[in-house]
Amino acid sequence: RAAIIIAGGGNDPKNKTLWDTTEAITNSVYNMLFERGFENDEIYYLSSKSWVDFNGDGNQDRVVDAPQPERPLQVEDIEAALGWAKQRGKLDQPLYLFFVDHGSNEKFLLGHNATNGSEIMMDASQFKGFLDNYTATNNQTVAVIDACSSGALAEKLSHSSSRAIISSNQGSGKAFFYEVAKQGFSRFLADALLAGKNFAEAFEEAHQEQTKILPKITASKGEDIRQEPQLNDGSDGKWLRSLFVNGNFPRNNPVAIKN
Repeated sequence: RAAIIIAGGGNDPKNKTLWDTTEAITNSVYNMLFERGFENDEIYYLSSKSWVDFNGDGNQDRVVDAPQPERPLQVEDIEAALGWAKQRGKLDQPLYLFFVDHGSNEKFLLGHNATNGSEIMMDASQFKGFLDNYTATNNQTVAVIDACSSGALAEKLSHSSSRAIISSNQGSGKAFFYEVAKQGFSRFLADALLAGKNFAEAFEEAHQEQTKILPKITASKGEDIRQEPQLNDGSDGKWLRSLFVNGNFPRNNPVAIKN
């Protein structure tokens, strides 16, 4: 098994309005994988903040893999994460990859330079190159992109029927978090996967739940908010309808978890 979680945007003043929600969402993704039977060494967690309490017990869980010591994310960190996944060899299920925070038509925002505050960006073509290099393993990949312009980014990451892309909006549309409750599309997706739903079912539920919170976001921002998540697995959803994280079992009957 292998999964990569990328908390983008950065834990710095220029991303303060989104970081707390980003962190809460990526922590919920980690918790979902853990409760679905993944061990810590099977999850590669990238975050500019090394202190993480994913299970809410108030303790440092020491689950962030890079960068160490903590600093803003760099493109090389993403490449290293995919390199780690490649070294794991043949998997029994797809590589799961989650990216949460900022995006544009051509780029992912990883963070801000600590010295001058400039943006640290990763081109979609670079990310696609890292993913394409990973295909040498012959493993499938499911990538979830929860960011503005995620639909446009997803189009640039498409490869073949071995790579499914789930984006939190279509085209160049914005992606929205409900910061009051620290909710967003990929958190709803993680919650549904945790409950034992397959990826297609989880996508549909996350879409519905995201739609429910949009009026609250509209009220807070004073503008009409719309968001249409997209799913593309090369088979009209048939592949993802048969795919469950670590097997088809309900949350109240988990597999054994090892530390």
